[in-house]
Amino acid sequence: MSRRGFRFHPPEVTDRPELRWVLLRGFGPPEKRFPGSVEPEKVANIAGAFALKDRIGSRIRQELLRTELGAETARDFVISSACSEAQAERVMRTAHEVAGLAVDARVSLVFLKFAALYFCGAVRAGSRAVADLDVMVAPEHTERFAEVLQSRGFEMSSVPDSDQHLAPFVRDRGDVVEVHRYVQGVRLSRTGAFATVAGLAASSLLIPVPGFPGVCSMPDREILAAHLIAHGIAHHGLKPQEYPLFRMIGDLIDLGFASNDGAATLERITPWLEREVGPEEAQAVRDLCVGLMASDETLFAEAACARPEVLLLRHLVAGGTDQEYVRSLQVRAFLGRVSHLPRPLAVARALWHALFLNRSQVDKIYGAQDSRLGYLRLQVVRPFDVLVQATRSLATRVLTVSRRKT
Repeated sequence: MSRRGFRFHPPEVTDRPELRWVLLRGFGPPEKRFPGSVEPEKVANIAGAFALKDRIGSRIRQELLRTELGAETARDFVISSACSEAQAERVMRTAHEVAGLAVDARVSLVFLKFAALYFCGAVRAGSRAVADLDVMVAPEHTERFAEVLQSRGFEMSSVPDSDQHLAPFVRDRGDVVEVHRYVQGVRLSRTGAFATVAGLAASSLLIPVPGFPGVCSMPDREILAAHLIAHGIAHHGLKPQEYPLFRMIGDLIDLGFASNDGAATLERITPWLEREVGPEEAQAVRDLCVGLMASDETLFAEAACARPEVLLLRHLVAGGTDQEYVRSLQVRAFLGRVSHLPRPLAVARALWHALFLNRSQVDKIYGAQDSRLGYLRLQVVRPFDVLVQATRSLATRVLTVSRRKT
């Protein structure tokens, strides 16, 4: 069944010069003059909330940053870009090593997300943060590949595996590898399952990655664009606290989604997404990319408030700056998660993982406990805590909707 409608109903966003500056310097013409002045500290706070410091620091001349923000704040943006560049270099070293391990495991490897965007030349090191290496192997080969990773120093983390990938593999020096079974949210046919290595290969949608051992490839640009939209809108759209949604916009713009060819790309990928991302939502993503890249003033016009791309922009802004709005989305996010399982089973599985935590999850959420009794106490309390959070989310949603109506 195709998805219909528009899932985001954000509040109005205050039109501030600092917000305009961040969006212009993050996505607009790099040399375009910014009209007026801004407060550097507020700019830095907004850019940090949207995870755009590194992007701005990598695409805007240092001289221009110093002129508009002052030397100290400008340095902050440049340092952020340098840190992201170091992260990218580390992930690329891990990619070469993991490709060699795939040869040992006798599996074909498909690079996803940042690695694929980097290898196809869309994203450059330093333009955005990257925490881990995402790869995909055939579902029937994941166990064999996992065994080889573990034999070479990687340990499977205690975080439960998700529908789309195994639990992350980690190493002491900070390397993280996620092994995916399929491209979540992307279906090559209306009745098919999520795209796998075999499905992409059969449809000639894989491109070889040169310079790597074994059989290494990446999805073509249309699959990459579809995966970005599915990941940003369907998987994290209602959970903006987990993923900076402006990163999706930046990656898509870098991938050429806002160019003239982007219209043909959108037409091609919309059927692949339609069960998770409706046509109106996919079109809104492209229209927002086009508008931000062109620094379109009408995105902030009061008369444009009903346009889907304007609603999407407001959602992205509120998702990074309005904690009350983020809280109001929690129950809908929980019930609307993307999965290859039927919806009732997916929700039941998610509820199980939310209620019954292992020790590392307790440590992350509540902090390390002094005794076994402390962990047992929190396990007993956990269902009530989840219920309180759900109630707060629903109450916040009712209040925010009623305020908008008045």
